[in-house]
Amino acid sequence: MRPFESSDRTRPIVICGENGLRSFDMSVRSEVGGVTRVVETEHIPLMPSREIGDGMLMVERDITATVLAQERRERNMKQLVET
Repeated sequence: MRPFESSDRTRPIVICGENGLRSFDMSVRSEVGGVTRVVETEHIPLMPSREIGDGMLMVERDITATVLAQERRERNMKQLVET
């Protein structure tokens, strides 16, 4: 498995704008060499222009620390409830 490739991919959230262009968000979790990475991407279509043609703005955020902290809190809460 290559970095940032995942078999555990969430379904993208697709939003259709007023001009008919679609943007979508997606989170990808991967584990490479024992290191977990979680990346959230947002794809925003750009209006076509003569200079650049069709385009897409992609914003990528590393949310690994946030996701791992949330999972740790959930595990701790589960252990607390079970005791």
